[in-house]
Amino acid sequence: MPQYGCFLIFLQIYLATVLAQALVSMKTGRTIEETRFYTGIPNRASRPTLNTFWKNKLKHLESQGVQVYRGRVNSGDQEKGVDVSIALDLIRATYEQRFDVAIIVSPNPPKR
Repeated sequence: MPQYGCFLIFLQIYLATVLAQALVSMKTGRTIEETRFYTGIPNRASRPTLNTFWKNKLKHLESQGVQVYRGRVNSGDQEKGVDVSIALDLIRATYEQRFDVAIIVSPNPPKR
């Protein structure tokens, strides 16, 4: 049975490590090679409660071995830098042949 190394990317999914294991276990032979989490962090001055929440959440994910990308949120509540970082990381990981399957999980579709 072939092994499939999976590269998992999550955007604002709270139980990323649990969901990663569930997704990978759906197909025999899959293993988790990397789990990444991308989100924008609101500015501390304008949204102190959300800023603290996300900093603590990301620290917890890092303690579980998840690689975290911290983008920013602009004054219009739009994440900046997240989509481009995902694309660049996928291109780099593909070029380096670090995975066979990439799974991207997002709670909502990108805005157009």
